[in-house]
Amino acid sequence: MIKMEYFIKKIVDILSKKGLEDKEISNIMLTSNETLINEIADVIFDFMNRGKKIIYNVQVDYSKNVEEMVEITMHEWANEDITSEHFLNIRGKSAEVSVELIHFNRSILSDDALLEMSAMGYRAANMQEFLAFGAKYPDLQRKFPIVGLGSVWHSEDSHLVAYMSWGASGRYLHLWHLDLVWGDGCRFAAVKE
Repeated sequence: MIKMEYFIKKIVDILSKKGLEDKEISNIMLTSNETLINEIADVIFDFMNRGKKIIYNVQVDYSKNVEEMVEITMHEWANEDITSEHFLNIRGKSAEVSVELIHFNRSILSDDALLEMSAMGYRAANMQEFLAFGAKYPDLQRKFPIVGLGSVWHSEDSHLVAYMSWGASGRYLHLWHLDLVWGDGCRFAAVKE
């Protein structure tokens, strides 16, 4: 308990040095604001897991089509072109898949991301794996965009892949051009080969 009191005292000291007044610090320490508490916990969790490999186990029901899986993700907005017509359904039984989020920590082209994932022994998650991941772990896309390079729609004028992000209206499920550069904050859904 003494270590916890020391930790809290150090945080209070740092907040004070950064210019917060005692009343503001007290409000933070006594808050019941779940959003603030979750954000603080996320920062601590991310710090403690920096550099660690985090595996997300996902049950993928390959008997469901893409439209059913989009529905299950419960995004506030999903691109209407994410369909079975545009993205191949891999048929099969339900299976557990281990998904990892690869962070290259730099801007990167899709082809380079795929090559580097392959060199590390991974393949990009396919659409059904990507959607099952989004359904099971909906809050991760609130932290950073998540890209699914494993299924590509070859439309008339472009090649498109899915990615998940967060905006003012909630969680989004987008399509983006395969040949453009992804920002340094993006994570790529990958499965061990």
